[in-house]
Amino acid sequence: MKLEGLVRRDRALESPSDVERLTTNLGFHAAIWDAAHNPVLVDLLNRLALHLTHAPHSTLSVGDRWERSLDEHEALVAAIDARDEGLARQLASDHMRAARELRIRLLRGLPG
Repeated sequence: MKLEGLVRRDRALESPSDVERLTTNLGFHAAIWDAAHNPVLVDLLNRLALHLTHAPHSTLSVGDRWERSLDEHEALVAAIDARDEGLARQLASDHMRAARELRIRLLRGLPG
């Protein structure tokens, strides 16, 4: 499955830069969006992602967020493979909430 390959790719990166983390993360998310087969949703999410790439740095380079994010991606892929819609929805929501909360902390000048 393509999504599993993307998780393996990201786990294999050794000390990725902030830009590399952001790029590979967006690639994973874009693959999830494409799998929804909803062009309106994909367009909206691509526009949102464009704005997020202009942030000073990715939340993925704060503390252990990169590793936790990869764990979350792996769990999401497993839920998708199992066709567990409810679990996939909850995992995706939790994943985005964690990123949002970290971004808000950073914008407020608080430690990540």
